[in-house]
Amino acid sequence: MIAIDIILIIILAGFVILGFKSGLIFVVGRIIGLFVGAFVAGHYYLQFAYYFTDISFSSTTIQNFISFIVLFGITSQLVGLVFYLVNKAFDAVAIIPGMKAINRLAGGIFGFFEGVLIISMVLYLIYLFPFSSIMDNFIAGSKFAYIFLNISQIMSFLIPDSVEALREFVF
Repeated sequence: MIAIDIILIIILAGFVILGFKSGLIFVVGRIIGLFVGAFVAGHYYLQFAYYFTDISFSSTTIQNFISFIVLFGITSQLVGLVFYLVNKAFDAVAIIPGMKAINRLAGGIFGFFEGVLIISMVLYLIYLFPFSSIMDNFIAGSKFAYIFLNISQIMSFLIPDSVEALREFVF
């Protein structure tokens, strides 16, 4: 097992532990936040991009990319906040014995799936933007990176065309 595989396993384990500590409701909220954030950002980034004309060096591709990232972050965090509050309310009323344990166990399971989604998308972006040949070689030797990249291909519809256009602009 090479270093990248160990790093990926540690990151995935971190998501499982965080999911266990947070509980099912909060983790499901974060996952929904990822999809809602990608949906909102994917549909409205063009309308929002003109706010970034001063910092993007007159490149509409960079404006679109920054717009997508900002909208995605804001939307996913707002959805996450709503589910965080719902989770806190659940914790306050979970008086049935075992409910908190079930919530945490299911949170760990869904934390695993959340980790797979996030790692897959990050590796997809690294693959899309070849930052260096060292990183490409690092990923190329990994057994797990290819699994995550295959999963990311299924979710690539969430990435707008402007992100892929930025690749051509930058590289």
